Amino acid sequence: MTGQNRAARRIAVVVAAAALAALAPQVWAQAGATAPSQSHTARGLAALWVALTHSGGPPKAPEPVRWPLVFALTSWVAWFASWIAAAFWSKRAEARAQRSAEWVYSVLVYAGFALLVLPTLRANYGPRLWNPPEAVKWAVAALVPLGFGLAWWARIHLGRDWSWNVRRKEDHRLVDTGPYAVVRHPIYTGILLASVATAVLEAKWPSFAGLALLTLGLWLKASLEERFLSRELGAIAYGDYVARTGRLLPRL
Repeated sequence: MTGQNRAARRIAVVVAAAALAALAPQVWAQAGATAPSQSHTARGLAALWVALTHSGGPPKAPEPVRWPLVFALTSWVAWFASWIAAAFWSKRAEARAQRSAEWVYSVLVYAGFALLVLPTLRANYGPRLWNPPEAVKWAVAALVPLGFGLAWWARIHLGRDWSWNVRRKEDHRLVDTGPYAVVRHPIYTGILLASVATAVLEAKWPSFAGLALLTLGLWLKASLEERFLSRELGAIAYGDYVARTGRLLPRL
């Protein structure tokens, strides 16, 4: 692994850790509970995140508990933790995409995620765009674990060929089973489903800006993956697969 690649991974880990370190106490606060004690590192990351997201306005009165959003954000934390833990279940990479192309989608994805959760971390972004009935909120919140369930179903079918970055692993094969039988990037579909539901529950403009950046980043990454896999696995075989599947949604 080159120094540039190591630096990129460190930046990504710091950004994600800062978001989660700041997000976890907010989830507890939304639930009206006392947040568990944090390590010095977690507190430092949380302080950095708050400093970056502080708008300088007067403090806002605390909002009432929004349990559907608490449920959605808890699902994000659980999914992220399980996803990182399973990263060790992966084969060694034999080829990778161009680094400059990976930087583009990585910046968009991480910036999009940061904006997606921004209204939870800082409340002073104006009134919510809508306030549907509680039953509707719970129906939307249920889409978050549903999206992550789809992502995990797809990851299990990929097995040890999975990689967050664009890679070809040892003895890499074209997977066309499970959700991959109808969609080429079901993991991204699941993440976007969870992101749409979270933005709807947040109901503030930064979340929708983050959703737009996240969608663009994953779309660019999907395009890069398809060009890369077509070259690495064979244009004819991969072209046939593309012809019978949709990128993020089933082909009609």
